[in-house]
Amino acid sequence: MKPLLPLLLCAAAIALAEPPRAVELFGTYGVMRGGGDEGSAGSASTWGGAATLPFANRWALDVQALTSQLSDRPDYRLRRVLLSPALQYRRGGDRAYWFIAAGPGLQRDRTRGEYQAFVGTAWQPVSFDRTESGLTLHWRTGAVFQPAPRLLLRTEFFWANRYVLPNLGLALSLGLRLGR
Repeated sequence: MKPLLPLLLCAAAIALAEPPRAVELFGTYGVMRGGGDEGSAGSASTWGGAATLPFANRWALDVQALTSQLSDRPDYRLRRVLLSPALQYRRGGDRAYWFIAAGPGLQRDRTRGEYQAFVGTAWQPVSFDRTESGLTLHWRTGAVFQPAPRLLLRTEFFWANRYVLPNLGLALSLGLRLGR
């Protein structure tokens, strides 16, 4: 029982602590597996940013934008952009807290490429450049740590669903806390 006492005291301190009430800005880098109706759209690095705007004791608006070049072959390129505003619930204190966030968002895909088609009496290259946008439902969870004054480190798992298979990813963010 004695070894559990420090663990229980730490858990109680986190449960009673107040999350920060200052705006937080993050630059994000990670990996994403893009989903589609017919299977995976590919995996690649992703980058972007996020802003966390607290409005109540444990609640904040968290707006994240990520982009990824899921396919970069000469005959087919796919760039995906996710804009994910979310209602974020946070537990913890100024030095560390965990969060879960969810909400509706937007996904924009730009596909470019070339294929061979039989036109008239011969095969000819045909190029295409399409942009498609649609609504997503997304959620993410992770933790934020403050290793130094104003400096933040955020780790997260995210899920954005537009097609049959979702976009899944892991990200690490370096951030700055403005104000208090």
